[in-house]
Amino acid sequence: GLVFVDDRSLDALGVSDPDRADDATVLETLFAMGAQRVFFDRLYADRSTNPKGDAALAASMRRHKSKTFIGGTGRLDGTGLSLYPNPLFRDAANIVALDGEEGPLGLSAKFPTIQTVRGRQLPSLSAELAGYHGPGGWYPIDLAIDYTTIPRVSYIDVLNEQVDPGKFSGKDVVVAPFSRTQPDLHPIPFNKKIPGALMHVMGAETLREGYPTNLGWLPAFAVVCGLIVYLSRRNQPSGRTIAAAFAVIIALPFALDWVRISIDIMPALLCLTIAQVEHDVRVLDGALVALVVQPGHAHRGVGAGGADRAVYRAHHHAA
Repeated sequence: GLVFVDDRSLDALGVSDPDRADDATVLETLFAMGAQRVFFDRLYADRSTNPKGDAALAASMRRHKSKTFIGGTGRLDGTGLSLYPNPLFRDAANIVALDGEEGPLGLSAKFPTIQTVRGRQLPSLSAELAGYHGPGGWYPIDLAIDYTTIPRVSYIDVLNEQVDPGKFSGKDVVVAPFSRTQPDLHPIPFNKKIPGALMHVMGAETLREGYPTNLGWLPAFAVVCGLIVYLSRRNQPSGRTIAAAFAVIIALPFALDWVRISIDIMPALLCLTIAQVEHDVRVLDGALVALVVQPGHAHRGVGAGGADRAVYRAHHHAA
């Protein structure tokens, strides 16, 4: 399940970010409700302005160290180092990688199963959630998973113990920001943007179903290049063929998803787009040439314009 630090929680607390003491209370409450493990989708890279709150959170993490996880990332900070938890929290909890990448136009997304951060091999949040222990690498998440079925509650409700304990009993819980101060939104194809924490959970579900095979961008691109070469050798390339190819390429990832295979189609779509533009330009150019040279259109000119004079001279000499 998910616990969102949402706008309603921040408004109730009157803050832009919860106090670390509140995080400690939420952590203890979740374990008291029977949560199996708790993942904080945040770095805790710095200490807060409340040392007592920091100490309370670190102490709570230590009490449940084997079941508490916080984040690190391969992204660099201003000093050129990877973003990593502050030593106070680093030694009190397990660390998972929060890295992820979006594909062009938000049509795909991928996560690592293992990420090197400051010389350490860290499992990703999604891999740890899924209990995945296979080969390392980046995998595409299954964006067809219905994220609306993932249970979620508000941080303030957990803090005030206004949640049915059965929601968390025996389950892993991810505590994540999702508010106006930390939106962390990512696109889903043909849908609205969703919080990054939901993407991590979808990634875990993807791995539970089996590590997907990623064909990359080359197969679709090679097929499209072959089609373009074929069409270029025809006297009259078909625009319908290109349009049909567009439809097939766009549908391909959804079809392959059923057999746990992913493919990157953006380079192929770009290549097809260029071919379509070139085809349209040729068609337009041919139409303009036909309009100028056909005898029946000679009288449609603009008086003694250059094009009409050329047509007149052509027919005069032919006679």
